[in-house]
Amino acid sequence: MKYFKKFFYLFDDLNKKITFLVVITFLSSLFEILGLGLIAPIVSGILDPEKLNSFEAFKIFFNVEYSHSTFFTILGLAIIICYFVKAILTWHIIRIIHSYCYHKQVDLRERIYKNFFNMPFVDYGSKTFSKKYSSIIEITRNITEVTLIGFLKFISDALILLLVACFLFYIDSTITLITLFFLFLIYFTYKYFMHKKIYSYGKDSLTSMQEILNNAEATLGSLKEIKIFNKENYFIKLITKHSKKFAASMVKYNLAGSLPKLIIETLAITLLVVFFIILINFGNGSQNNFEILAIFSMAILRLAPTVYHLLIGYGNLQNSKFYIDTLYDQLIETEL
Repeated sequence: MKYFKKFFYLFDDLNKKITFLVVITFLSSLFEILGLGLIAPIVSGILDPEKLNSFEAFKIFFNVEYSHSTFFTILGLAIIICYFVKAILTWHIIRIIHSYCYHKQVDLRERIYKNFFNMPFVDYGSKTFSKKYSSIIEITRNITEVTLIGFLKFISDALILLLVACFLFYIDSTITLITLFFLFLIYFTYKYFMHKKIYSYGKDSLTSMQEILNNAEATLGSLKEIKIFNKENYFIKLITKHSKKFAASMVKYNLAGSLPKLIIETLAITLLVVFFIILINFGNGSQNNFEILAIFSMAILRLAPTVYHLLIGYGNLQNSKFYIDTLYDQLIETEL
């Protein structure tokens, strides 16, 4: 809770943006669900053309007799329209998120500068003050470009997952519960084992970058003295040391971030194959089973990247926790 208290302190107007984002994401999800729902009639028509005659809704809506080709054309166009509208809404979601986050980057840098001028004179020139220099560059960039964007995408993806899962539960509750069980098992396992590690990677990368910036600033401001006293190698080794530490922490973080994608992709294919085998060997071989399999195939292929993005979003939030703490502590000194 303390984390989100600090997070919302840095972005005091975030609640309004979240509300607007939820509305657009909800509309986008509805069109996606409608597109998924239209897959069943197409599969049904392919497997049993005679069943097309049972779709009275087409006769009522269009008030005409329809052929098989007309049926598939109408449904195909409906699916295209659904995903076209969904793509437009998704583009607007991305635009809203990035526009808001980069504008908040401007606001944060302005607040940091005001913080500089409101500090007591005794703090100027101290090591603590020199670290604030990195707030303008690295901390604000990470918090807005990684944390804030990741947080808003996390909310959007979580809502999509919830709505699609509700639709799938209506189609077949058993398969939905099995799928969600494995997806959440991956999520909580990843969270349990990687929680502290990801936080430490973020802390190491920030402290290393701060040292790199501080040493670079000190070196460039004292080049003459460094050359006179022949201390070039000392400062080169110092920069190299912190650069290696930064590189190592980023490699570990990126490797940790790549695990969910590999696991989820493997799980998605495994579930599809297992469901197919179960339906073939233990099902009654009815046409309805293949309709359900077709819907779940499309849904799982859609949910797999969504769950991956949720895990990446969680990882970004944990990785940036130290950044949030650092900037919050700096700003609260003079703003309260």
